[in-house]
Formats: sequence, C-alpha cells, structure tokens
Amino acid sequence: MNLNKIIVAAGALGVVVVAVFLAILFRGAPHIGSLTGITGGSQGTDATKLQVSKDAPPDIVMDFVSAWLGSVKMGATKPYDDGIATRPILSAALKAKLATAKGHAATDPDPVLCQLKTPEKISSRTIYMQKDSAQILITAKDKTLTGEAVVTLKAQDGGWYIDDIACSAGEGGPTDEFSFNHEGYLLKSVPPPLNKKYWYVIYEDNGVKGQYAPLFLKKTSECQSVDGVKSVCDVATFTDAKKVHVYGQMTETGVDVTRVEFVKE
Repeated sequence: MNLNKIIVAAGALGVVVVAVFLAILFRGAPHIGSLTGITGGSQGTDATKLQVSKDAPPDIVMDFVSAWLGSVKMGATKPYDDGIATRPILSAALKAKLATAKGHAATDPDPVLCQLKTPEKISSRTIYMQKDSAQILITAKDKTLTGEAVVTLKAQDGGWYIDDIACSAGEGGPTDEFSFNHEGYLLKSVPPPLNKKYWYVIYEDNGVKGQYAPLFLKKTSECQSVDGVKSVCDVATFTDAKKVHVYGQMTETGVDVTRVEFVKE
C-alpha cells in the first residue's frame, strides 16, 4: 500500500504532518472491487494479445494465484495444461519465464507460489500501489512455509496486467514473533478511499516510503509510553503524526496489534 506523499516537518511542537496527497495516488487508478471486465492491451497478435483488467491489483493477483494453486494441487504441470500459465493478463516476458520453469526440479520453488511445498491456503498483502505500478506479496498461511512471491503489476490502457513474479526466501520464519514490526507515524485524518474509522500507521518497508496499514486494536493490545509505562491501548491518547513502533500480525485487511510503543522524538 502506498501513500503518494506525506510531508513531515519538524518544529517546536515536534513532528507534524503538513500534507497528505492521497487523491493524486488514486486518481485514474481502478476502483477497489470493480468488476468491469477485461479490455485489450497492445502486446502481441490477436491470439496472444496482452489484456488488462480494471479490477484492483490485489484482486487480480489473488484471482490468478488462487487459480494456479488450485490447479497445481492436482499436479506440478497442471497449470500449464489448464492454460493458467498463458493467461492474456500475463506479460510476454512472464509467460516465457513460466514456460522455462515448467517441470522444475523438486529442489526449486514453484514459479508462482514460490514455495517448495504446495500450501493449502495463501494470503496477500499490498507492498505498494502507485499510479503506474503496484506490487502484491503472496505468502502461505502456513507459517512454516516461508517463501514469498512478489507480484509486480503495470498499468496500461486504463487497467492492470501482471508483469512479473519474483521469489524470495522471505525474512520471516516459524521463529518470528511478529509478521508486522515497523516504526512509523500514526494517522487518522485521511481522505477517501481510506476509512476514517481506523487509525493507520505510515511506515517505510524495504526502502519504499509511504506504506500504510490500518490498525486493529484488541482488548489485549498493549501501549507503551515514551517513559516505558505500559497499559491497555486507549485511542484517546493517539494523535496524528505521533511516532510509534507497531508490533503485530499482518492480515489481509490490516494489522492485528499486539503492542504499540510511542517513540521519543
């Protein structure tokens, strides 16, 4: 997820958010959950022409990867037999990449799921979403399977297509306590399509600034003041642009918060 621009300035009253330009980010981007179908692109002949979808990038990725998962459960080469590896929403380069990986060795990860063992279920998380490109992270819900698929989408002709899938061994593992562990800034004064009902944390991930995630607080969520005093989280103490370190579990909808530590500035 990407916040197009957050300008943070330091002054006598500390760090404050001067401006948030989310409208720029979503201008011209597909609406979440839109079901407007497929439109033609410009790559290849009519038979192999690249096609784009006006659905949201996370939905496009989950549709493709879920189809691949369901097929590969019946055999490693079944997605090829079913035509999933040559879907028109895939770039020519990605189709070629998948063709090369057909019949890969058992010691190599699946080229789409990026796992050595086929997972039962998968989950997704938006890494970033900009006007012209987006990246979605696909992981197994089984935390013993630590492979990660980074799916890159590109915008074209008013829609999106899947440009590449890159595999990573993943930073996590069964010994990791938290799947979300980031320092950032609290923000609630947000314009649509973000929901003002929730507090968000704005953070940097893998060098990409402006990531954001909604925070889901529970009765057991703990907050720690800059002085080290711990208590049950009370959102009445939250203020925009407050620097925090958030620990929790990343889900498909946001962060299930375990602990929020307020950071001295």
